Amino acid sequence: MKAKLQPQLIEYKLDRRKLDITLERLRMYQPPEGYWLGFSGGKDSTTLKTLAQMAGVKFTAHFNITGLDPPEVIKFTKTYHPDVILEPPPRTLWELIPKWGPPTRLHRWCCQELKERTPPNGAIVALGIRAAESRRRATYTLLERCYRRPGIARFHPIIDWTDADIWAFIREYNIPYCSLYDEGWVRVSCLMCPFARLKERPAHAARYPNVALQFVRAFDRLLQQRPFGQSYHIKTPAHLFMWWMEKWHKGDPIPTEDDALNLIFPNGHTPADHERMKGHIHP
Repeated sequence: MKAKLQPQLIEYKLDRRKLDITLERLRMYQPPEGYWLGFSGGKDSTTLKTLAQMAGVKFTAHFNITGLDPPEVIKFTKTYHPDVILEPPPRTLWELIPKWGPPTRLHRWCCQELKERTPPNGAIVALGIRAAESRRRATYTLLERCYRRPGIARFHPIIDWTDADIWAFIREYNIPYCSLYDEGWVRVSCLMCPFARLKERPAHAARYPNVALQFVRAFDRLLQQRPFGQSYHIKTPAHLFMWWMEKWHKGDPIPTEDDALNLIFPNGHTPADHERMKGHIHP
């Protein structure tokens, strides 16, 4: 597999001193019971798991399923990492939307409810978080207490690794990775995530229309239970979907079902797709 990398990443050589330091970190902080290692099928957690194996430390790898994981990621995990424990959520995203509303950048309940489920107190959770990913993550330290669960320590062995470090490591050791990177994906996290780049979300909807339709149906159940977005006069699930996808703004004409379906099916939709949106026909 050959990911579509920027030229400067292709030419980058593995920093063996950084590799040795990271392996030593893993050995130094290893708890007697082993690490609880967070795995997502992305390049960073794949790198972390490989490093833990190279370091010879004890760990169990856990994948917190969100229901929005790309099927290619699940297939990759089952094929190349069958030892990873797949952890389904207690309640699905579709069940939680009527309670919490649409997940947004400002109302990020989905991560806490689905992705950041944690192990018992006393565990050291090893995560593939890197400072280079965002300004927020740049404030993280090598080892810190979880602010929601003070009894849990969060350990970030590759906190100082760059994208170039990750890909140089993967190339040097010929490590399999998710095929989506070969298609130019930068992140392989949750589909249609509000934190994804603006152009990525419609692309996700078009590639995985069943997921997009599930969002519309969940928004329908939300609006049946309580009002939402009153300042925007949102009354229909299609309107809420287009607002959530940042394709409608206050003052624009109220979007219709056809507008939502045109976004989900850019090459054309059928009467059956209208019925699928309403839940009359299931995918």
